[in-house]
Amino acid sequence: MFRSSNSLIAVLVLFSSISVLDAQEVNEATVLKGTVDEIKKKGRSTILSVKYDNGLTKDIAVTPKINLMITGKGTDEMLKAKQFVSTVATKSNDMFFTKEIVLHMTTGRKPKSTFAPAPKKVGRSVNSFTISGSVISFGDDADFKDYKALSVKVGSKTGKILIEKGYKITVASNDTSLIKKGAKIEVEGKPGRGGRFTISKTTIPLNKEFKPEDFEKKRR
Repeated sequence: MFRSSNSLIAVLVLFSSISVLDAQEVNEATVLKGTVDEIKKKGRSTILSVKYDNGLTKDIAVTPKINLMITGKGTDEMLKAKQFVSTVATKSNDMFFTKEIVLHMTTGRKPKSTFAPAPKKVGRSVNSFTISGSVISFGDDADFKDYKALSVKVGSKTGKILIEKGYKITVASNDTSLIKKGAKIEVEGKPGRGGRFTISKTTIPLNKEFKPEDFEKKRR
């Protein structure tokens, strides 16, 4: 159970616009899939030339404010104290359970802690909560032998999340040096006026398992 006051979620989002056609609608938002065709530099900014599956090629300007997630697999050893994590956990008997954890290895402005009901989604329990904050500890749970325990600080609150067997750790970074030509990309947003598309989230899933040293090198 989490104790004390809580904070609202703040996701780093920049609303960029591109013209698109034939978008695939998913849960009110729209997801466009494609590949990174070219990576260009303009000053300090990175511009991704994206070739969408519908045949269109458009540029996306990546800035420190865009909600860019370059994702890959993570390992237990990466869940160290003070690292920032997020999850959607289900509440049952005053305890929280999850099978998926996102470890945010981002640069720039740090995300804010969250404890709030999760957005409604088909197949998601109505007792689901979005939880994000700094890791206090991670390891075997003393009371429930079949679970691991993730202790998290959310604002001024602390709490424990029980991690079920078969769990998945996803590393999310905004380091554009990880992007390679030909990488798959998913752009999420909503159609707007004038045939324009407003981007709210950009995900580049990599077929890669990250290790702690992948990010320790960049801090030196």
